[in-house]
Amino acid sequence: MDKYFNKVIKYAKKTLSLDKAHTVEMLLTTISGMTTITEVDLEFVNYCNLRCKWCSLDHMQKRSVMTGSLLRKFFDNLLFDRRFRSVKVINLFNGGEILLHPYLESMLNIIKEYKRSFIDKGLIFPKMDFLTNGTVLNAELSGKLVDLDVIDTIRFSVDGGSAEKYEELRKGAKWDVTSKNVRDFIKVNNGKIKTGIICIIESDKPKDTGWMSDEFKDLCSLVGHVELRYPHDWMGDVQVEGYEKVFKNYCKFLFHSLVLLPNGDVAVCCGDLNGKKGVIGNLNEKDMFRIYASRPRREMRYNLLRGRRDKIELCRNCSGYC
Repeated sequence: MDKYFNKVIKYAKKTLSLDKAHTVEMLLTTISGMTTITEVDLEFVNYCNLRCKWCSLDHMQKRSVMTGSLLRKFFDNLLFDRRFRSVKVINLFNGGEILLHPYLESMLNIIKEYKRSFIDKGLIFPKMDFLTNGTVLNAELSGKLVDLDVIDTIRFSVDGGSAEKYEELRKGAKWDVTSKNVRDFIKVNNGKIKTGIICIIESDKPKDTGWMSDEFKDLCSLVGHVELRYPHDWMGDVQVEGYEKVFKNYCKFLFHSLVLLPNGDVAVCCGDLNGKKGVIGNLNEKDMFRIYASRPRREMRYNLLRGRRDKIELCRNCSGYC
């Protein structure tokens, strides 16, 4: 049924005026009882301890830390507005390094509290996906992450394919430290939380681990899943040698995801790491559904489906990366 509604909405935006297409979407939302949002990214902090080669994060921006009250407001929207039962996955990451949040354990306990509330009401709690560079992870923190029983999957950003290339691409990181931290987590975890590695490799390398160093392959063998990616240019904000743009007229992020930034801003795309092009509202000022149904978001989707990419600052130079 959800696929049917999405097809109707997509067709309406291609053939009707903006206002009429919005009316159709809101009518179908009422009928289905749910929005089109399936994933939400929560950024706990907007800063990072590394300076990676292919990252567009602005390290000069004012540092921001998500508060417990903002996190509670977000989960209240999910718990009490049935239209957001469409959300299946919550990603605990965006541009900043989540382990740098000064009250991380307290924030995760808030999530655990809401997980119980969902279960008590007979509702399915979204899957929690955690991403970290692993550089400040330690045995004590690893134990807390496991014991809290909040995270469903934890993935580590470990790039390059060798120790030397890893340290070249992830400036500020040390291979020996990170690899030990990941290994220690694997031991503490004992299979309770699903594990993975996201590895960005140079575009002239094949997407397999055969060419990688033995120590790198050994680390990859310890996790449940390894995803190899080629670098992308973050909507033109980063220069990537040999990167070829292939533009599309549809984007799963713009239609099916939202990003909550530490200051309460809500953006439509995880590619907008600095919240400068795709912000459509602030959760401190409006509820999630009003932001979801806001005119800026409607205009972006409408123009994209009409082939008017040049009218959308966020999408103008983006070719996607998934």
